[in-house]
Amino acid sequence: MASSQGNLPADGPRPRHFVPGSTRVLAAMSLRKPPTMTPDRIEANRRSAEKSTGPRTRRGKAQSRMNGLRNGDRSRLYLGFMATLANAPPCAVDKTARAALTPEQAAHPMFRKLVELFREAEIQVVLETRQLYGGKAEK
Repeated sequence: MASSQGNLPADGPRPRHFVPGSTRVLAAMSLRKPPTMTPDRIEANRRSAEKSTGPRTRRGKAQSRMNGLRNGDRSRLYLGFMATLANAPPCAVDKTARAALTPEQAAHPMFRKLVELFREAEIQVVLETRQLYGGKAEK
């Protein structure tokens, strides 16, 4: 016989971190203390760090080049792309973005969001222009 709390048995054992009234099980929090940083451990970490040489494959290097874009709203590439989109001809945001970005950059969420922002702004300008001029074409 199942209980009213999902498909758990009514009298059976429950998971350690069971939330009553739910079928969710919470993750256990570790009670283990972090290791003490002894001089030997510090030296071992230092030796390990010296072995680290960064990415070696072409794909790894390409991916690491994109790491600077995490907080990239100040990166030269991002600001240059923003200026390119701002100077794009009317109704050509997508075409300009395709011409300016590599496929890897175009797939990056930061650039996708910027293109979407410019697209929405362009639509808003068109709608406001139509409202202002009553739907008449601008000459």
